[in-house]
Amino acid sequence: QIFPIYWLCLSLYLLLALLRGNAEQSRIGWDFIPHLLLIQSWIPAADMFAMRYLGLAWFLSSLLFCYFVAPLLYRIMSENRWSILVFSIILVLCRRCAGLTPEFSSWITYICPLVRALELAVGMGVGIILRNNAFQSGLRQLVPESYCLNGLLCIIAVVMWLLSLHYGWLGSYYWLS
Repeated sequence: QIFPIYWLCLSLYLLLALLRGNAEQSRIGWDFIPHLLLIQSWIPAADMFAMRYLGLAWFLSSLLFCYFVAPLLYRIMSENRWSILVFSIILVLCRRCAGLTPEFSSWITYICPLVRALELAVGMGVGIILRNNAFQSGLRQLVPESYCLNGLLCIIAVVMWLLSLHYGWLGSYYWLS
């Protein structure tokens, strides 16, 4: 149901651009095809290609990818509780790679569907940990609740630290290199 509404909005955008006489916004070239198919966020570009027609529609492109991979990510995150740390580390590495290619850093850290899927996986992992913590598993008889709670808090703390590195909440992390 996303495509018909998106195509309607895209058509209205072009119609309004024509009515206003804005030649740059109303021109249609080869670059319109990825936007029409909602795959514009897959094209890395230094000039923010993904925002060319309907500026924020790049998010729909990434969102559709996340819809497709969500069942796989949920399965991975459910079966291996340490995968959240792996995905968090990969997110930080993506940020480091973005720093190596400044012309594509905005695309890598902001638009890239793969990075958005990694963020979804980390969010799923935190949700799974909070919902299905060790208290509810078969470990309750083997491990005292205080150890389970401490382990859960440690995992969440490490994930939050890794996310802060990715998003720069704590400032620069040049000291990691």
